[in-house]
Amino acid sequence: MRVPNRLQSLLQKNGGTITTAEANVVGISNERLRLLAKSGELERVAHGVYISPDDFLDKMCVAQRRRPKVIYSHETALFQHGLTDRDPVSYSVTVPSGYNTKAILAGL
Repeated sequence: MRVPNRLQSLLQKNGGTITTAEANVVGISNERLRLLAKSGELERVAHGVYISPDDFLDKMCVAQRRRPKVIYSHETALFQHGLTDRDPVSYSVTVPSGYNTKAILAGL
């Protein structure tokens, strides 16, 4: 099974990652994504998040794609902006008031 051109262009635009919602917008069904993952054309890295098999898996990017309201902060933000050379031991995030934080902890 071959990755459709519209999906490939979306993958390139998004740095090699795509969500099921984004794929659905361009007319790719969830079943098609599942079949592409089964055939090895895509890799399912998290619930609703796929990457090209030849791309590097960035766990921080995947976590951000799964939960777009999560904002990396403190030491994690310093690391992302190249202002420190230490990898964060744990991710520091900020979320809107009232956000379900149990879902965040399960995915990070």
